[in-house]
Amino acid sequence: DVLRCGERMLIDLKPLKVLYVEDDAMTREEILFSLTTFIETIYTAENGEVGKELFYTHLPDLIITDIQMPVMDGLSMISAIKQTHPKIPVIIMTAFNDTSYLFKAIELGITQYVTKPVNLKSLLSKIDEIAEQITLKKKALWQEKLLSQYKTAIDQTMAVSKTDALGIITYVNEKFCALSGYTYDEIIGNSHSLFRSLHEKNEKFHSLWETITKGGQWHGVIENRAKNGGHFILDQTIFPLYDADNNVIEYISIGDDITELFHYRDFLEVELHRNRKSLAETLHFLEQYQEALQVGTAVCHMSLDGKIIDANETFCNLLGYTKDSILEVKERSICQSEGFDISSIRETLAKENMYRKEFHYRSRNGKIKTFDSVFVPISDTDGTIVEILSMHHNITDLLELNQEVIKTQHEVLTVLGEAAENKSAETGSHVQRVAAYSRFLAEKYGLNDEEVRLIEMVAPMHDIGKIAIPDAILHKPGKLSEEEMEIMKTHSHKGYQMLSHSDRPLMKHAALVALQHHEKYDGSGYPAGLSGEDIHIAGRIIAIADVFDSLGSKRSYKEAWDLEQIVEYFREQRGCHFDPVLVDILLENLDEINLINTRFKD
Repeated sequence: DVLRCGERMLIDLKPLKVLYVEDDAMTREEILFSLTTFIETIYTAENGEVGKELFYTHLPDLIITDIQMPVMDGLSMISAIKQTHPKIPVIIMTAFNDTSYLFKAIELGITQYVTKPVNLKSLLSKIDEIAEQITLKKKALWQEKLLSQYKTAIDQTMAVSKTDALGIITYVNEKFCALSGYTYDEIIGNSHSLFRSLHEKNEKFHSLWETITKGGQWHGVIENRAKNGGHFILDQTIFPLYDADNNVIEYISIGDDITELFHYRDFLEVELHRNRKSLAETLHFLEQYQEALQVGTAVCHMSLDGKIIDANETFCNLLGYTKDSILEVKERSICQSEGFDISSIRETLAKENMYRKEFHYRSRNGKIKTFDSVFVPISDTDGTIVEILSMHHNITDLLELNQEVIKTQHEVLTVLGEAAENKSAETGSHVQRVAAYSRFLAEKYGLNDEEVRLIEMVAPMHDIGKIAIPDAILHKPGKLSEEEMEIMKTHSHKGYQMLSHSDRPLMKHAALVALQHHEKYDGSGYPAGLSGEDIHIAGRIIAIADVFDSLGSKRSYKEAWDLEQIVEYFREQRGCHFDPVLVDILLENLDEINLINTRFKD
């Protein structure tokens, strides 16, 4: 069930259900023969129409499909299926000449692909990644189920009711109905005055209403009148719930039935005081636990100095500890993040009642895991914080998967950029150098990490519009005529049209670069004649990177320039063609730029 694949171990793929669509019988049989070693259930089809029928009949976990097929191609099939199952994972198999199809694949949200001829190791690696995602989703569903069970436990032991902002009852649980003697339908739509006991003074309810409408929590004992004329007494906590705009939308009450205890108050006054305090403590702690359990299921209790005094099984298992071995460990000793400071956490909790941040934890075997951690204070009924409860959601795999998606998108853009350069008889190394130069300039310019990453990823797409330019113009050895030059200039707008239909930020950025990389700082460029900082910084950076590399490379219409000629040209064009600040950065760092050139030699 387990196979070493590169440096990773494939998880058990046998439970996976796969739909494999390929029109070439020989290829289909070869891949099928290999996959059946690892996957028990594979449905095969020779075109998209049959594949679509098989999908709706068997609802597989994963689709692997060729693109170009008769009757219905792979992308048309996927487009139809994603209308009803938008999250179905898909691996497409494509050749390098399938450029136009790759654009459509990106539009459909497909980020997993393998090139033909298919490398089994690569295909299995992609399947393994998707299987991990499916496993994560199942874990998420289990966490939701677990949280539902926590809620159910509270629902079964406490009397719960909710009202709208005006005090009209919108929900009661079975426990509340049983205590009151009313049915659910008899209660909904009424106010709590339905249960008002003559023994309770109006002042209590005025105080209660004033407290919760001001955003506070009210806690106290209320005697309620039942349908049969009897009474039931609840030790209640009532607090407001807010919408995203911080408006109160409803109030929730959680009450513990203390009717039986209350009946003996005359001769159990001392004992009752102790019991009521205990019940109040229990409810107070339970409420805080319930709020914390909304975040995750890995639970850890710390003393105020940061020592772990209790942890649930999930927390221990995530970090590889037994329950005994983790007790009395300082959380600081397993947390590897610089921002973890127990005193700072205590100060925040005293003011805001919650502290949330991503932290890196070192497991017992030395591996680092990333947790989305929430810390909440646990206080006694006097409001004194007595310990800290932390809830942790393991997001290590999700972060790794996100990085894999980004890496795959980068690979797709690079392949498309290389396809454009190959069509114009330039080299794939050109787009790699332009990307590397662009990253260097963006970093030196002072852009943040995300902006630098985006510019590096979209740089290979700057000349994608050349795909639409006739070969006779692209490959002309001499100078272009005025008419030919006008046609050549259209590649900026054509590239923008190819990429601008996507709503994805990466593709929007690529479209912008394709459109603006021939604009000039003094406004004499094309296609829009933009000037200065009206040209996006990505367009200004890639314009320099593209021209610098093009001047130093041999083309069908020119010889390569030497470095002195290139430096002189950029000095002349400083503030004319190019952003003067970026020109200065380029010329001040020629040694580093030349190292990049050497690393990506043709």
